[in-house]
Amino acid sequence: LVRDVRRLQLPMGESALRFEEVSRRIRPETVSLRSLSAPNSVLIHEQNYLYDLIHRYRLMELYVGKEVQLRNRQRDFSFQTLNATLLSSLYGPIYQIDRDIYLGHPGQVVLPEMPADLVAQPTLEWILETTQPEQEVEVSYLTRGMQWQADYVMRLYPDSDTFSLTGWITLDNKTGLSYPQAELKLVAGDVNIIHEGPMFALMDMGGGGMTLGDSMPEKRLPEQEALGDFHLYTFPFRTDIAANQSKQLLLLQADAVTGTERLEYRHHTQAEPYTPHQSELIQVIFSIENTEANQLGIPLPAGDILLYIEDDTGAMQYSGNLRIEHTPRNETIELAGMAKNIWLEYHWRKYEIAAGNVEEWEVEVPIHNLHVREGTVHFYETFHTAWEILESSHPYEQEDAFTAHFPVTVAPDSTETLRFRVRVTYTP
Repeated sequence: LVRDVRRLQLPMGESALRFEEVSRRIRPETVSLRSLSAPNSVLIHEQNYLYDLIHRYRLMELYVGKEVQLRNRQRDFSFQTLNATLLSSLYGPIYQIDRDIYLGHPGQVVLPEMPADLVAQPTLEWILETTQPEQEVEVSYLTRGMQWQADYVMRLYPDSDTFSLTGWITLDNKTGLSYPQAELKLVAGDVNIIHEGPMFALMDMGGGGMTLGDSMPEKRLPEQEALGDFHLYTFPFRTDIAANQSKQLLLLQADAVTGTERLEYRHHTQAEPYTPHQSELIQVIFSIENTEANQLGIPLPAGDILLYIEDDTGAMQYSGNLRIEHTPRNETIELAGMAKNIWLEYHWRKYEIAAGNVEEWEVEVPIHNLHVREGTVHFYETFHTAWEILESSHPYEQEDAFTAHFPVTVAPDSTETLRFRVRVTYTP
């Protein structure tokens, strides 16, 4: 959404007002013009969007059937000018000079005048009537080609219980227009716009606004507020958004964030045993409290997180991507990934049919931990029917009617094996 405020001197009575320097990807059906200084002094009769742009192919097309000049440089550096009729511009120009037809011709094509209907850039035009010549007007419209997303960088330090989290707003301007000294507001949420992205930006290109000064917060972070079911982020300074530019603005920076890590593996049994899985990956769920006490406490827009881990030399190494969803303040951020140095195997060791609808089987799950620290894997077995654990090498608890939960602690650089025997009863 672009809001463009300009001060104008309009003639009294009816006149034509043209606005140049608008987005090349404007949605003309969304254009609105209103007077800020004298709202009842302007009456709009007609609104037009002019996008027949000046370029060589369009000029040639408009001069088909008309007379043009062909100017050629001679060997003595003088110029020869021939009058010709342009018969066609499709697939190359065709000229008639006297009675001869030329499929193309050397030299420069010279046109007698510029067609009146062409414009140098996309232009909005209003036929309006005003009773007050000096006006401050606001033009607003929606445009395609302007998208933004949130990107985050998380840095983990092996010898620390805290990590750093930096959030960036990445703004991509493909509207074909630059927005100098724009006041930028961003709306995060699932905005219902047909054939458009889930996020949009608002640029205010005029009016008072805020300027940089000594009282500006050091990090110049955006202010945020609720906007219905969405969140509005307002940057407390103006910025230049150039055409065909990708710009990043700081959203948050926290240097001592705490979180908890949980290792999970969930297995769903089938009606009958099957070939055991080998080298099953274990999910890592990283939970972060989005609170002020944890140096956060602002609504976080959805985005990708680049994860970096410090190695033994102190250098940061890229470790993969995670995804954060829209997270309100005081809620828990859950980041899910796959563990790299801890995994398990799932083996059926014994299978028996105790009765027509009763089965018993034994399961063995070796869990391998190559980390230099201890890890607890939360193993969940879901049975989808009535079940009973007959024997177990590790304590378990019933998570719900169909799921058993086995917390298994594995020492560093070792293997711990979970074994259990279960009886399941199928309802006829």
